[in-house]
Amino acid sequence: MTETFIALTEDEFDAHYTPISNHLDANASWSYDEAPGCLFETYGAELEFVRQQAPGTIWTVVDGEDDDMYIVSGYHLVNRIGYLVTREAAPEGTCIEVRIPREHCEASLAKGTHAPSVSRVPFTTRLRTDYAEAIKRASLERQLSKTVPNTLQDILEEALEPWLQANGYLTSPRQ
Repeated sequence: MTETFIALTEDEFDAHYTPISNHLDANASWSYDEAPGCLFETYGAELEFVRQQAPGTIWTVVDGEDDDMYIVSGYHLVNRIGYLVTREAAPEGTCIEVRIPREHCEASLAKGTHAPSVSRVPFTTRLRTDYAEAIKRASLERQLSKTVPNTLQDILEEALEPWLQANGYLTSPRQ
């Protein structure tokens, strides 16, 4: 069966779908106005709740390869940040994607300057579970509030830089 692909804007998603509040976590992120947060975690009781919902009402919030964040209809595992559950189901046989663009540093753009390009290499390591959860939550909340840094990569680089400099492993600060 071939799926129909539909790209929605954030406003179109908000107009068609109503995420339910996360009743399991009073501090859940992804809130609308003063309402409780709607994002469900990727583990434990919150994940079990999500998996019990009708498939068409589950949406996965993912980190994209292009540093943007996406809301994708359905239950997905790769690059997941968390899950939303909506009152309305996505139409059967469709794949809906909502792109949430990464905001660029407002200060740099306002000054007309651009950060010099920095080469990056893949680097894999294991973190304590509580660190991983905290970093994912920080990234998501900062992306939603359009606060920089907001990607996992940028948050980790900003946290590591002072330690590397203080211990003599990095001689010049990032430009």
